Amino acid sequence: QIVGVHEAQGFMKELQDGVSGELAVSRGILRTGLAHVGMVNILDVTEASKPKEVRLSNGVKGRIHFVVMDLCVADLHAYLGFEKGEMPESLSKYFFRQLLECMQYLHERNRFHLDIKLDNVMVVFTNSTFRLKLIDFTRMTDGKSRIVKNDRIGLNGHCAPEARPKGASYDGAKQDMWRC
Repeated sequence: QIVGVHEAQGFMKELQDGVSGELAVSRGILRTGLAHVGMVNILDVTEASKPKEVRLSNGVKGRIHFVVMDLCVADLHAYLGFEKGEMPESLSKYFFRQLLECMQYLHERNRFHLDIKLDNVMVVFTNSTFRLKLIDFTRMTDGKSRIVKNDRIGLNGHCAPEARPKGASYDGAKQDMWRC
């Protein structure tokens, strides 16, 4: 067997499971009532009225679903690209405080996002001000434990060192803070 084929198959399964997971988590957030000004508002999750299977260019298959949520201007990665990677210190502090307030809300409820990165932080412009909103709650914990076990395949460069090995157990709050 070619080296890496097993890992590639694992990544494909994770991607397929991730889409299903994102839908399940989005529905779960609706049911549990988790809501914070720093989290994107998920208003509805529904399957297309005429179920149709689609296949992406990378081979992943799935059914069409619609997730209705806040309108966001751009993710923080794109926003920094527009600003040529520069941000005034005052705006940086303002954004970081918003992110920490959202983390505090989640952590007080024993929930950990576990995938904080520029692509999962959206910039929203409302009432003449910028606001950050977290998205992509696929890896968010269920609130049962502060300790999380890494069941993902491969190395995620955003992870704290102790969370990288497959099977490793780590503190979800510390992982979120590392990723901030």
